[in-house]
Amino acid sequence: MLQCIGQEARMRATSWPYPKMDTLYLGGGTPSLVPIPLLERLLADLGACFDLSQLQELTLEANPDDVTLDNALAWKRLGVSRVSLGVQSLDDAVLARLNRHHSASQALEAVASLRHAGLDELSVDLIFGLPGQTLGMLQADVGKILALGVPHISLYGLTIEERTVFGRRTAQGTMPPPDDDLLADMMGWLQGKLADAGYRGYEISNYALPGHEAKHNSAYWANKPYLGLGPSAHSFDGAMRWHNVANNAIYLRHLSAGQLPASSAEALAPAEAFNEQLLTGLRLIDGVDPSAIADGLGLELPAAFWAEVARWQQQGVLQTKGGHLVLTPSGRLLADYITAKLFL
Repeated sequence: MLQCIGQEARMRATSWPYPKMDTLYLGGGTPSLVPIPLLERLLADLGACFDLSQLQELTLEANPDDVTLDNALAWKRLGVSRVSLGVQSLDDAVLARLNRHHSASQALEAVASLRHAGLDELSVDLIFGLPGQTLGMLQADVGKILALGVPHISLYGLTIEERTVFGRRTAQGTMPPPDDDLLADMMGWLQGKLADAGYRGYEISNYALPGHEAKHNSAYWANKPYLGLGPSAHSFDGAMRWHNVANNAIYLRHLSAGQLPASSAEALAPAEAFNEQLLTGLRLIDGVDPSAIADGLGLELPAAFWAEVARWQQQGVLQTKGGHLVLTPSGRLLADYITAKLFL
């Protein structure tokens, strides 16, 4: 797999118009499982194809049970500057229901090991709205994370996908779906608690102490070009979008035969591009300037769009700041629904 990702990098490099990379993100799976020599070779392959000399950020996703001091020191030596740690919960009973292999104590030990290795630019992922999780349990988790002084926290409300264990259990009636009122209470509490602790909710699901925002993910939300390598990876060169096949075996077969494993590229129509930028921009704390987006795309926003904006403003979930549309704290609870109503 890593050899084929290197092969894809070499093939993509011949046509990718931005050889100098600002950020690199090793994710989309569990890269913390990759043996250090193979990870070193992958980074060498990428460095031979693209200019990584001025990377502002190199992030590695990790599971707590993969983190050892030796691994953390090796990641640091290879140039990793940021680790995104999939803690999810600090309650062992909740972790068991999630079928996670780590315990709460392992998660805390992982943070200590990363810190000892000098990987202080650390993000912790937590999920709320989990089966059996109460507001008090979430408050306990967040309190422990805040006590560690972790500079970045990503918080995701549980969503149920059909073809998953939770999806099947929900369909069978053996697991209740997430309680919307409880999710709203949890998100409202999180917004207030993290703000009081000095964290800025710069994106709906992401909170950071000043200066510790994720540079790589921020590029997605700002609609900047990005290149994805590996199965299921998505790419955007500023005009065209494409994605790789999801099936591992098919991906390997394509690359082994010297073929790129991508779907046909597509250019978004102006209205589609507007909707996409509105979707990501409204998730940000600074919101989005719809007029500027429309001007850049050669669009004229219809009266119906502004009427819809006015309707949500009257309901107190959307406001205008310096020409930007910004969701209010209560609006953030309905972000996807409101945004869909604003689509052209």
